[in-house]
Amino acid sequence: NESILIPHEYFETAKAGEMLALIYGDGSSQTTQNEMVLSQNMHTVYKIPAEIKSVFNSCFPFAIQSHQNSLLINVEKSYSNLLYCCFYPSHFTVLLRNKSKLQVIQNFEYQIPEDVVYHLLNICQNFEIDPSHPIIKLCGLIDEESILYKELYKYFLQLEFATLPGE
Repeated sequence: NESILIPHEYFETAKAGEMLALIYGDGSSQTTQNEMVLSQNMHTVYKIPAEIKSVFNSCFPFAIQSHQNSLLINVEKSYSNLLYCCFYPSHFTVLLRNKSKLQVIQNFEYQIPEDVVYHLLNICQNFEIDPSHPIIKLCGLIDEESILYKELYKYFLQLEFATLPGE
């Protein structure tokens, strides 16, 4: 959950941890990681528990590790206006692209469907987006029969489910 995107011109490896701590506080048992997202000329900076990093490094020494935000930046690039929402049991991740420009990628916790609607409407308001304008792509733990989907449909009319890439 603790991650930020930093434009390349403002990124310094030595200061990455400080920038993250400024936003989220200092997690002493956490290790700061960063990775370059070439397609956007940005860096994803995030924290990971030291124990988890150690397990990955020892059990999967040659694995390429990427933060979810680094991968989401390039999702559904054919849509110039998009709210992309990936749902988990108690949180969801949102990507907003407006006029083909990345505006935000953020994680939110929720307990009830109305929490999700609140966060999405708040994002729309903060970025001056008409809620009926963007296409909302849904993925993860949500389906058309869920209470969450029905609540979203009350406020957002262009709901679609994301599909897996053909390859």
